[in-house]
Amino acid sequence: MEAVFNDPATEPTPALIRAALGAAGDTWEDLYAMLTGAGVSAAWRYYRDGGWLAKATKGSKTVAWLQINQGYTRITCYFAQRHREILTSAADLPQALRHQIGELSQDRKFLPVSLEVRTRADTAVAAVVVDYKQTLK
Repeated sequence: MEAVFNDPATEPTPALIRAALGAAGDTWEDLYAMLTGAGVSAAWRYYRDGGWLAKATKGSKTVAWLQINQGYTRITCYFAQRHREILTSAADLPQALRHQIGELSQDRKFLPVSLEVRTRADTAVAAVVVDYKQTLK
């Protein structure tokens, strides 16, 4: 599904985000609170090839990218290929996500671990992924 915010003149605001997410509006607040609690800040920027994305950073390190879609938030963290085995064997990640990570191309330099956040349970999984992103070197 394509991002909701594609117009360069319409920067996402809390009200617009909540409207786009509908029933999943609370999950955005939970996700944002989780990032803030982990010392991560997010700033919106418009990209011609992706619309409005929030770049979540801690210091100078990019932790995640966030995109608002109709009814859910997509969060993506990029991991080095050397972390594949750690992530695919991580007991605190759902089996389906571990399998998805294992199926990602090994020809790429980075592993894009992407989640759709629709529920509070999804936010909890995103918190685990963000924690791995911050702790793996």
